[in-house]
Amino acid sequence: MIECFSINKSFNKNKVLKDVSLQVKNNQITSLIGSNGAGKSTLIGVMVGYYRIDSGKVMKSNISVMPDANSLFEDFTGEEFLNFMSKLKKISNTRALELADALMLKEDLKKKISGYSFGMKKKISFIQACIGNYDTYILDEPTSGVDEPSAIMMLEIVEQLKESGSAILLTSHNLDELERVSDFVYIIENGEIVSKGSVADIISRKSSQNNLLYVLKSLKASEIYRTITEYFNIEIKIQSKTELELEIKNEKELREVLSYIFEKEYLITEIYQKKKSLRETVYKK
Repeated sequence: MIECFSINKSFNKNKVLKDVSLQVKNNQITSLIGSNGAGKSTLIGVMVGYYRIDSGKVMKSNISVMPDANSLFEDFTGEEFLNFMSKLKKISNTRALELADALMLKEDLKKKISGYSFGMKKKISFIQACIGNYDTYILDEPTSGVDEPSAIMMLEIVEQLKESGSAILLTSHNLDELERVSDFVYIIENGEIVSKGSVADIISRKSSQNNLLYVLKSLKASEIYRTITEYFNIEIKIQSKTELELEIKNEKELREVLSYIFEKEYLITEIYQKKKSLRETVYKK
């Protein structure tokens, strides 16, 4: 577990972290979301002891960190690097080689890291972070630039670490990915935690409207649009020639709209409720 209490950090009188408090709990994947410059990297630096803080307190146990892909020992081969990290952590290299195989990197371990692509460097950085038994794992943008099959496998490995009882702190700009795996989310903006909670909590709390969104599909979408707008005072958007998006106050209003459409004998091929995603909630104002 990592606990941060009222962390403040400045660089040259520029306050980068402002009274930041958060917990990274065991048996849980905690995600830290924020745009570039929001304070994520500084906060991680504080957690691992890279930066001294102006005020506040950090409580933690042993931590394994995924470093930046461009800060690896590039004169090493992949195999030499994983052997070195395994020896440093006083463990066998067996697990590192297993993960390299799972992430389709095994055939490249004899090559120097300097010749690796960005995605390959990401993989080997991820592997060295995941080997060994640690209370907490900090994984900063682990899947960025990585092929999709390997990204999926990485998240499965992260889930395994969680199931083993570890605490996980994950960052990513891929919010669809974070939505799938996160147990708890913190959103940081301009050095401040502006929202926190489960994914469902964040979406519910930050949603700008409480109405229900429905997608209606029909070959007569444009005619249905004209008919509904003449009779009902609801928000309707034309998404395509065959698709409308309706903002409905409640299920009673939905039934009234559908009954009116059926009375006009328009054929609806599909209708479903549209759920707002974490990505839409955080980045679409």
